[in-house]
Amino acid sequence: QQRRDEKWLINWIKSSQSMVKSGDKDAIALFNDYNKIVMTDFAFLKDDEIKSILSYIDTEGKTASASVTTPAAAAD
Repeated sequence: QQRRDEKWLINWIKSSQSMVKSGDKDAIALFNDYNKIVMTDFAFLKDDEIKSILSYIDTEGKTASASVTTPAAAAD
């Protein structure tokens, strides 16, 4: 399940602090949840590069979760 839309993620990755300073409630909550540690900006990345990274994470996440075995399956 995706928690944030692609546009939000691109903006967050490029500059999380810009989003915090703009008053984005989700950005502020994440910043506060992680002890106000500033994430490195990746403003030098193009939107398409970030989309490729997000796609890779999504694909690999699905592959990894599909390959996890449960204790019952392992006993077979």
